[in-house]
Amino acid sequence: MRNTLFGELKAEFIGTALLVLLGNAVVATAILFGAYSGQWQPSILWGITVMMCIYAVGGITGCHINPAVTLTVGLFRDFPKHKIIPYIIAQIAGGFFGSAILHLIISPKLVAFESAKNMVRGSSASELTARIFSTYPG
Repeated sequence: MRNTLFGELKAEFIGTALLVLLGNAVVATAILFGAYSGQWQPSILWGITVMMCIYAVGGITGCHINPAVTLTVGLFRDFPKHKIIPYIIAQIAGGFFGSAILHLIISPKLVAFESAKNMVRGSSASELTARIFSTYPG
């Protein structure tokens, strides 16, 4: 798989999907279950997630798993320019795939949590659960 562009794209897709799935699962656990007492636990778990992704696909692609990293490496290092756009497409697709899988897994708990807190999606109250899949300024 290592020596072909298609193999590299599969690795970036898988790495980014794992990053989003497992990393956002950490946030979902914090929000939906109140499992963490501070920032230390989610930070360590996110770090472990990144480490796992590096071990999973790093030997194939260097584990960019982020369009910003791919663009930066393409512009300022010797990464081939013709691979930048395909890598970014694979990463975006992997991110959406990881998010979709996580949403399927947590959807029942998410609905129950929002119902228990009388949250209406799209209202300012729903920002709490939206943080599972996005970031907001502090």
